[in-house]
Amino acid sequence: MAEQLTPLSKVKLSPSDKVEMLNQLRAQMSAEQMTVNTVPSIKKKSRWVRGVFISGGTIAAAVAIVAGLAINNMRSPKESNQPQGVPGIISTAYAYTLVAPSHFNAIDMTSATDGWGTGYDNAGHFQLIKTTDGGEGWNKVQLPVSPPTYDVSTNQIGQPGYVRGDFLNGSTGWLCWINDNKQEMTVEKTTDGGQHWMISQTKMPLYAQTVSNVDFVNASTGWILATSTVGSESEQKYIFRTTNGGQSWSSVASSIPPSGQLPYQGTFTNLSFSSATQGWFGTGDMTSASLDLFHSLNGGKTWTKVNLPVPKMFQQQSNAIDVSTPVFQGQQGTFVGTYVKLENGADHNYIVVYHTKDGGKTWIPSKPQEEPSALYMGVHDGWMVNHKSVYQTQNTGQTWGRISTLASINWTKYPVVSDITFVNQKTGWLLVQSTDFQKSVLLKTIDGGYTWHEQ
Repeated sequence: MAEQLTPLSKVKLSPSDKVEMLNQLRAQMSAEQMTVNTVPSIKKKSRWVRGVFISGGTIAAAVAIVAGLAINNMRSPKESNQPQGVPGIISTAYAYTLVAPSHFNAIDMTSATDGWGTGYDNAGHFQLIKTTDGGEGWNKVQLPVSPPTYDVSTNQIGQPGYVRGDFLNGSTGWLCWINDNKQEMTVEKTTDGGQHWMISQTKMPLYAQTVSNVDFVNASTGWILATSTVGSESEQKYIFRTTNGGQSWSSVASSIPPSGQLPYQGTFTNLSFSSATQGWFGTGDMTSASLDLFHSLNGGKTWTKVNLPVPKMFQQQSNAIDVSTPVFQGQQGTFVGTYVKLENGADHNYIVVYHTKDGGKTWIPSKPQEEPSALYMGVHDGWMVNHKSVYQTQNTGQTWGRISTLASINWTKYPVVSDITFVNQKTGWLLVQSTDFQKSVLLKTIDGGYTWHEQ
């Protein structure tokens, strides 16, 4: 059942009104230099999991010196009338204008009103933005410690220094990255919507070079999946766990022999947990048509490979290249596998939605579909964008129907579909961009994807 939503504002502004408001805000910013916004109350994280965007031991804690303050494992000196942590700054947003990074990678909406966006500008500087009004206006969040610059010219996600994040709601979230040159992982955490951040830095193993996944089930317990840079269909993999909100991390599993619990073979890895004990790990193996999905019942210490049926279509001249991790609602769950098949001398990509009714003991594949530009999949409902249209499934991917032609989008100007996300069966967002990532358009639906309006 869809959650009851707070009604959206019915106030509409003309283009001239927006320009006038923008000019007034700029004048105010110039006079006041900086305004710090308040943060709305915390709302429980939705049970829906971020959609799958498809496109192609023990660690010693280090001491960080940030803004002249010595911070040991996220513990900072007490400040009168201030939350503990290193202050970050939320600057005043230009009303009704998407303050989007040039290379905008993802939108993480945690409710119908609260959300976060991450990406990089053209110089390779990481940017974090947030909204508290359902995407109508966005605030740029300044971080106390900036991640290393990133080579955006390659347009490749997941290289050393790339930032990953996870947000429980509009107040609490984490950002993580690895500085490969220093073999050091930095974790920044906020509990007040980005106004203040607490920081930890941890020494990493030699081949833990980039963060592939960050996943928290609550404010205390979370995991980070770190990998080596992608080799020839393989990469080293490490899983770290925290039980104190990121103050310290311990290694729970890796692919390092002789006792490695994770496979060395396979790339495009994914990790998620549904509780403090139950987790799922997936990786694509370009050497076979077998999807590699693993299940843990003890917080990630040990992993058991899940037997998955391979659809008949992919039993010859095919390879499995990607597998998402499952999302559950009770005993029912789904995940998405991606296959590549050689047809008429060329490779063609397909997705298959797998569904379980017994908590993951057995899985049933859906009919293969052409790989979309972007996909969001819940337990039963899913949406994908393909051929300039939105398609929906309400039966775990067994059938898909076109529900919108997205006729309002200028596809010549914005041909790149960067992300699609939903917080329930009605409310979702779609991000499209120019080919050089210089311009973005964010669209929103409140009727399940049938109609979209630009924000």
